[in-house]
Amino acid sequence: MNGSAVLPWSGRAYELELDISWTDATNVGVSVGRSADGSRHTNIGKYGSDLYVDRAPSDRSGYSLVPYTRAAAPIDPAARSVHLRIFVDRQSVEVFVNAGHTVLSQQVHFLDTDTGISFYSDGGAATFTGITIREFATPV
Repeated sequence: MNGSAVLPWSGRAYELELDISWTDATNVGVSVGRSADGSRHTNIGKYGSDLYVDRAPSDRSGYSLVPYTRAAAPIDPAARSVHLRIFVDRQSVEVFVNAGHTVLSQQVHFLDTDTGISFYSDGGAATFTGITIREFATPV
């Protein structure tokens, strides 16, 4: 894939596990907590020598994400694959990279309808495989 694709999913608390591989792509990853129109989301991916979790600006009253924040950790710029295990709930995203070799975390403020998942690749094609979603039980 080169571009983006939306996964038919609408869950609020889940674990997402996947492998991403690429040859020429410059930016690859997955968006979680995606609004229906795509304007709100949190991106998890690899660009250059960084693994990152970017939280998009929030229009939720009282939950400003300004200044725009990014959690990042180094990765070999020559890497051409990554395994991600991502835990998502209404207020946090936890990312375990390559069996926990790197861990990134970000506080988020999703709206109730921000439940989508999409994949993206810029500058070349990427392959997304081994996609597993485990939904957490609804609290009583």
